[in-house]
Amino acid sequence: MNEIKHLAEEIREELDDAEKYAREAVKHAGEDPEDASTYADLSRQELGHANRLHEMAVRHIEKAKEDAVIVDTVE
Repeated sequence: MNEIKHLAEEIREELDDAEKYAREAVKHAGEDPEDASTYADLSRQELGHANRLHEMAVRHIEKAKEDAVIVDTVE
C-alpha cells in the first residue's frame, strides 16, 4: 500500500508541474511563441510522466486486489 500512496503523490507532483508549465505557455504565447511552445512541450511531458506513473499504480492496485483474494481464500 505504501507504494500506491507514493505513486499517487508522484502523480500529483507531475500534474502540478504540468499545470505550472501550461500557465507559463499561456503567459508567453503573445510575447514569445518559441518559449510558449517549449513550456507547452514541457507540460505535455509532465502529463506523459503522470500517465506512466498512473499505469504503474494501476498494476500495483491490481496486484494488491489479487493478493487480497488469495489471502481471503486461504483463510
